[in-house]
Amino acid sequence: MFYAAEDNNVIKVSILIPVYNVEKYLKQCLCSVVNQTLKEIEIICVDDGSTDSSGQILDDYAQKDSRIKVLHKENSGYGDSLNRALETAQGEYIGILESDDFAEPDMYEFLYQIAVSESLDCVKSNYYRYSEEGRVYHEALRNCDYGVVFSADENMEKFFTGAINIWAGIYRREFLLKNDIRFLCTPGASYQDLSFWFKVYVSAERSCFTKRAFINYRVDNSASSVKSKDKVFFICDEVAECKKYLYRTNRSLDVFYPRLIKIMYAVYRWNANRIAVSHLKEFMNRIVPEMKEDKQGRYMDRTIFEDWQWEEFRCMVELSDAFIRMQYIQRGNELCENNKVYGQMIVKYLCDRDIYIYGAGKYGKRLKHLLRQNGYNREIRYLVSEIDDCKKEGNVTCITDASLDKQKVVVVAVADVVKKVDMLEKAREQGFQQVFAIDDVIRNLFEK
Repeated sequence: MFYAAEDNNVIKVSILIPVYNVEKYLKQCLCSVVNQTLKEIEIICVDDGSTDSSGQILDDYAQKDSRIKVLHKENSGYGDSLNRALETAQGEYIGILESDDFAEPDMYEFLYQIAVSESLDCVKSNYYRYSEEGRVYHEALRNCDYGVVFSADENMEKFFTGAINIWAGIYRREFLLKNDIRFLCTPGASYQDLSFWFKVYVSAERSCFTKRAFINYRVDNSASSVKSKDKVFFICDEVAECKKYLYRTNRSLDVFYPRLIKIMYAVYRWNANRIAVSHLKEFMNRIVPEMKEDKQGRYMDRTIFEDWQWEEFRCMVELSDAFIRMQYIQRGNELCENNKVYGQMIVKYLCDRDIYIYGAGKYGKRLKHLLRQNGYNREIRYLVSEIDDCKKEGNVTCITDASLDKQKVVVVAVADVVKKVDMLEKAREQGFQQVFAIDDVIRNLFEK
């Protein structure tokens, strides 16, 4: 359903869509915005020099719906595309939509009503993880308070625990302009939403979260690693931009810099899991001096890290060679003589412990096989988050089963970083006192 905008309509939300070679998903994305229940919108699409039919698709939609504005330009990157769209936008609020995702029909009406009623700078929501097999509700803001208006310095602990994304909410345009919140322009860069996200959160005086989900975030290709060497260090540029913004805008360093150190650890750890292993050592050589400097600096706050996070942070800084070896093991690559050596070491660490393996997929089964190969003879039971997570084969139990022995060690065995964090938290919530990921076990071995 297309719409002809009236000249005297006040634009309530400007929806910015950066586009580059996404012809496969673009129509679904555009249909989701032209069919929004909020009609007083403008849709600004920036074609970043696409070489497929994306540009033509945008022009075709713009001819049918006068709310769509298309900017064609030479390829200059994601950040520059969104900055140009921001300069063009006239809406009271700004929404950002990735061109391979799509929104629920009432997204912008629902968020706009909350924003206006509470005079918000920013309102954020949860989202759906979407693939061709279906979608799953992802409560990225589960540790936050819903429906409560606050600023970052009033609720620091929960404010920075939500997922780093910029597309699950809307932002007051005047607030962005006043606080000089723009994207970092680095041609060909990735992860350029980090510094925008950080700038919003340290600047917003009135923010609010809703439990509802609206964005269908496509995860079909989310596990692919970064193959191009040129993209390895862009996350470092984003972290540097966050630090510069704190100094440039005279934000309270005592309040915000410790949180930025924790964010730096999280995104560097995430990037290390994604980049091609051939680039890993070079990446570690780049980030370790920075992490070490911050670890020893005046703004380091150990208390805001969970114990397992702090140990991982310390491992990355002080035992970077061991950290690299862990990455090779996790990805099934041999770094030294053979994996049998590591299997023997893992068994040595776990030999006098009764364990559950949390994760019954390929990674969990690989761990069990490795243990058995190297002489671990105790009973091994798999735990899963939901009993439907895997086939109902022998020795599979749901993590919430009250009969489980809380004195046993839970070893999380999963390759996906996001799932690993969720599983670690869930196991601790169930009352298990000794919870490790398999890389934690290996790290402990290297430290001995």
